[in-house]
Parts: sequence; structure tokens; C-alpha cells
Amino acid sequence: MKKRNVIEVPEVWEEGKFANAFRVVSDGDEHLLDWMVYSPGDRTAQVVARVRMHEGMIAAVRNQLSLFLTELVRADVDVEGDEKAPVFIFKGNDEVH
Repeated sequence: MKKRNVIEVPEVWEEGKFANAFRVVSDGDEHLLDWMVYSPGDRTAQVVARVRMHEGMIAAVRNQLSLFLTELVRADVDVEGDEKAPVFIFKGNDEVH
């Protein structure tokens, strides 16, 4: 029998954080993936989670997201029309405070 991986989620992260925007920022041979809450009215975003990844991991995330989005299209889910789940992609040169 194949042994399964165990994923532990700390209690503080069980409910997760809401994000409606993300960006990837290069930092040498590694990259930062920021998940943010974006306010169109204020044109500001607040980072709610930041992950440092090697470029190979970025490619793996891209591939898995592509597969997931392909499944959503097959299921006829309209992600673009869902105001609760907008997708904003920020370029790494946006102003940061």
C-alpha cells in the first residue's frame, strides 16, 4: 500500500485568508509570490501572505493552476463574471510601502 503524505495546517491558517489579487516579484534566482486584497477604489493592495519560491516551483504552480483552470472551463464555470473572485495580476514594479 502506498503511503500518503500528511499535510498539517496550523490552527491560525485553518480558515485561510481572503485574496483577490496576486503578483510575482523576482528576487535573484528566487521569486516572491504575494497574495493580496486589492481595493479598486483606493487603488491599493495589502499583502495577506507572501511565499518565497525557487523558479522551478513557480513553473509547477503555473502548471497546476493551468490544469485547474482548464477543469473550470470544462465545468462551464464563469470565473471572469464572479465579482467575489476577481483576478488581478500586479507587475513587480508597482509601488510598495
